[in-house]
Amino acid sequence: MPSLRSGARSAVSDINGERLLADLRTLAAIGGLPDGGVDRLAWSEHDLAGRRWFAERIAEAGIETRVDAALNVFGHLPGTVGPWVLESGDPFAERLEIVGFADEEGVRFESGLIGSLALVGELDIERLRDGLDWQGVPIRQVLAGAGRDLDRMLEAQQHRDSIKAFLELHIEQGPRMEANGIELAVVTGIVGVHRQRIEIQGTQNHAGTTPFRLRHDAGRAAARAASELRDLIQGVDAEAVANIGSMGFHPGGVNVIPGRAQFTLEVRHPDERVIGKAVSAFATRLQRICEEEGCRVVVELLSSVPPAPMNETVVVALEQVCTELGRRPARLSSGAGHDAAVLSRHVPTGMLFVPSVGGLSHSPRETTSDEHLVLGARALLRGVRAVTARIK
Repeated sequence: MPSLRSGARSAVSDINGERLLADLRTLAAIGGLPDGGVDRLAWSEHDLAGRRWFAERIAEAGIETRVDAALNVFGHLPGTVGPWVLESGDPFAERLEIVGFADEEGVRFESGLIGSLALVGELDIERLRDGLDWQGVPIRQVLAGAGRDLDRMLEAQQHRDSIKAFLELHIEQGPRMEANGIELAVVTGIVGVHRQRIEIQGTQNHAGTTPFRLRHDAGRAAARAASELRDLIQGVDAEAVANIGSMGFHPGGVNVIPGRAQFTLEVRHPDERVIGKAVSAFATRLQRICEEEGCRVVVELLSSVPPAPMNETVVVALEQVCTELGRRPARLSSGAGHDAAVLSRHVPTGMLFVPSVGGLSHSPRETTSDEHLVLGARALLRGVRAVTARIK
């Protein structure tokens, strides 16, 4: 969008598309990879570089920046105070605050939405305290490298009461919009996400000397359960989805029957009751398989995030601005988790989607057309104004 200078009193009327796209290309180069992907793992040097770039870029526009105890980057016009909403009729951004949240994905410590959870005071510090990343580096050491202290991260919640509403623009991360020719979508809610780590314990033995009928093969039990996952979950609800994203057999020898098998399970659906039924159905079947294979199962809950409906007043306002832009918006639920889910428990919240090319996400080939990126930003700008007029 056009620069906002301290003391400026002219309202912003539209998005500067060329500058928006140039900024996105610059940001994509930070941690950019030869295959077209981007690696800015949370708390890494590339992540910190991206956050510095963001803070510098908004400061150049005359916006006052602030980085909180959880590494969230905020920006608002100098001299303005919350509650942070855009007030209709005032110069643009007089009461608008922008934010870049920390560690939304949760890849590094298997716990996402860290920045937004800290902001609203819901971050479970005790659960994170003994966390290690995939290289075995303790979370305290990782955060210290980013200039942050785990025990002080909840200081971010001091800002919570200054927030009046929250809007988020995102790519769909799925194929529905492109397949149906939809250019803008208004999110009605965000799915709940249930995650477990499961270990099956059998008997490690020599694969060459132990007949199949006398084995207690943890690997076979895990493979059987994984192969039945889709039918089990869809038998509960056709719209539910689940995933086994990682699986490992131990000790991993070519001639050794696995004594242990570990895998992760994730279940998603907009209705928490459906999630519960799906998790229960899988657990029942897994227990039966383990009994048949002479194994036992141990389940560890990793996280359970409830579904998050968006505010209906905000949804209607966003639909109206999409229509004003000449697009017929769809109402869609989000199958991916977002910071908006966390904020929705505290303030009126809404989301806009633009299409993902080929429906690809979490892939080096993930992209969205320039046209839709600019269109989404234009809808967000209008949406902020429309929501402000409705939520006081």
